[in-house]
Amino acid sequence: VSQVEVASLSDDNTHCLVCFSDLTIRGKTPCDHNDICGACHLRLRYLHGDKKCPICKASNDAIIVDSNAAKRFQDYPMWGDEIGAGFFHRSDVGMFFESGYFDEEILPLFDLNCNHCDFRTDSTSGSGKKNKRIRNLQDHLRSQHRLALCQLCVDHKRDFVSRLPRMTNKQLQNHLKNGDGPTSGFNGHPMCEFCKPKRFYDLAFLHQHLHKEHYKCHICEKQGLDNQFFKNYKSLER
Repeated sequence: VSQVEVASLSDDNTHCLVCFSDLTIRGKTPCDHNDICGACHLRLRYLHGDKKCPICKASNDAIIVDSNAAKRFQDYPMWGDEIGAGFFHRSDVGMFFESGYFDEEILPLFDLNCNHCDFRTDSTSGSGKKNKRIRNLQDHLRSQHRLALCQLCVDHKRDFVSRLPRMTNKQLQNHLKNGDGPTSGFNGHPMCEFCKPKRFYDLAFLHQHLHKEHYKCHICEKQGLDNQFFKNYKSLER
């Protein structure tokens, strides 16, 4: 993708190409792209282990996030995990952040808080303790506010837990069935018609389940009727 195309897509380099937020803070990559905000880079690297540039797919071991639009990645004096005063390095994702931005915008993303009262639990320890803290948060939401997180969104790391919606039972059922509205790009978690009410994160996971737990008719497939599944072998034979 040329720089001209990137500038055109990102409204002349003023908005993030992923979330379209204002690019006041941007990620600088060794592949020389600075059109993605720091939060979107962090989401890809921390939640999904994806260190590839969203634009050119080059793998980047390090990214610098700051507000100086004029400086490129190569302009910073890098010595190991240091690039000078005023930056914080998070080694698990290979990212350097402006210290103020890290404290005000990035650290809160890792909080496990209620968002409806002062209850909060931090997730700075290992994955096992983090899972326990998420369960504690879910227990608190259910018992104190009659709210819930979508467990599928939590398990598949749709976003940081701090950004996932806290929903009433009615809202949760609508989220599972219909998604979060026409502008969200999310149309709900699909259900297996054989295992109701079991739902899956998306169609890819549903298809994995169908291929593993149920039976597909290959005669139908040869006739152009793809994805004809049956609950068990007896129903397929019949």
